[in-house]
Amino acid sequence: MGVWTFYIALQLQWGVQRLQQSIKTMEEDKASLIPPLPAEMGLLGTAINSMQYHRQELEQRLHRVERLASLGQLVAGVAHEVRNPLASMRLNLQYTERQ
Repeated sequence: MGVWTFYIALQLQWGVQRLQQSIKTMEEDKASLIPPLPAEMGLLGTAINSMQYHRQELEQRLHRVERLASLGQLVAGVAHEVRNPLASMRLNLQYTERQ
C-alpha cells in the first residue's frame, strides 16, 4: 500500500512539474501547447490547450476589429474632407443661381 501511495505521489509531482514547465513555455512562446500527459494531468493539459487556442482566436479577432476601426476612422476622415469642398461649391452655385 505504501509503495503505491509513493508511486502515485511521484506521478502527480511529475505531472504538476510538466504542467508548470509547459505553462512557462506558453508564456514565452504563444504558439506552444502542452504535450500529452497521462491521466488527470492530461485532462488539465488538454483544457489549458483549449483555452490557449480560444485566446489566440480572440486575439486575432481583436486585431481584426482594431484594423477595421482604424479603416473606418480613415474613411470617415476622407469623406469629411471630400464633403467640405463639395459643400462650398454647392453654396457658391446656389449663390450664383440667385444672382
